[in-house]
Amino acid sequence: MRTQDMPVVDLRGGPRERGQIYGESQRERIGGILEHWYRAIEADHKVAPESYIADFLAETDFLPAIEKHTPDVMEEVRGMAEGADVSQDVMLAFNCMDEEWWFGRERLARSGAKGDDGEHCSALGIAGQQGLPTFVAQTMDIAGWSEGYQVLLRHHDDQTGLTSLMFSAAGMLMLTGMNDAGVAVCCNTLLQLERRRDGLPVQFVTRGILAQKSFEDAVAFVRAVPHASGQNYTIGAAGRVVSLECSANQVSAYVPGGDANRVWHTNHPFANDDITRGAGSPLDEGGAMASANTLARYDCLTRRIGEGRVTAETIKAALASRDDAEHPVSRTVAPGQSNVIGFTAGAMVYVLENPPHMELAAGPPCSTEFLPFGFAAAAAAAAE
Repeated sequence: MRTQDMPVVDLRGGPRERGQIYGESQRERIGGILEHWYRAIEADHKVAPESYIADFLAETDFLPAIEKHTPDVMEEVRGMAEGADVSQDVMLAFNCMDEEWWFGRERLARSGAKGDDGEHCSALGIAGQQGLPTFVAQTMDIAGWSEGYQVLLRHHDDQTGLTSLMFSAAGMLMLTGMNDAGVAVCCNTLLQLERRRDGLPVQFVTRGILAQKSFEDAVAFVRAVPHASGQNYTIGAAGRVVSLECSANQVSAYVPGGDANRVWHTNHPFANDDITRGAGSPLDEGGAMASANTLARYDCLTRRIGEGRVTAETIKAALASRDDAEHPVSRTVAPGQSNVIGFTAGAMVYVLENPPHMELAAGPPCSTEFLPFGFAAAAAAAAE
């Protein structure tokens, strides 16, 4: 998708109303992306999507944690289901993307098959450079069938007074984002880490982070909630960044080079040793902690942003890089591979100055233009 063609949806009102606006405005696109998801389920698991989704929700118990820690977000899911005219169960399951990944791997492992390799996303954060703002950035790598369904949400919460810019795929709460208090979050999957069936799903964690007005509160939220999935959260605010490797039983900060102002991460843990050995774990399939893919992308980030002065242009070049032809940071979809998780559906650079803004490419940045997006446009749209 060309970035200039990406829909930008303004969400205002109470939680249920925000969800309804999202669902109604994107109803056709939500229906389209769900059809792709259903076909992927049928192809991978050889069962009807309705049966698979019912099993997923029956064998997990995320709702109590969601209602406890992010109740307004669950109201948005209900509103989205109403607006898009799909069931609440489908909408909830679709918004548990990372959790469905590990659930699907476990299900396949029980039948002797192998699931997706978990090679998703490359993230970084840079602070403390004289004369430059703080940056948080990543490539968002998901299924290739997400192409054409990218969306940017301008989300205003009357209760907190915060407006957030959230990159997503139609029907998903958010994939990555930033609020106008200058708090930003990026994330990447760590399938090697322990998961829990009653934890808080990733998209609800990220939404909880964006409900915070300070770096300290955002980090405290991540440390306080039970995590459903192994995940690294890169959080930044003015002058501060942190990389938090989270699992069911542990939250560990990772500092790549000993400088707390400069972090980068791909898809293998360094600081968190809460490793899963359950069905579907990459390690149980004879794999090492880090595959060639995640190592190549990590090494690329190390070379490109690990030292020296790093600007927004340096970061965009790193996100667009294809230094390793087999394992590039910016990832396109090969013909016939649309179900493979590893397509760069978007790349974003959050620039945490006053006022904060983002640079976004709605597709692989090696072939998609970055464009700026800020909060002033949301205010102007609301005034019209």
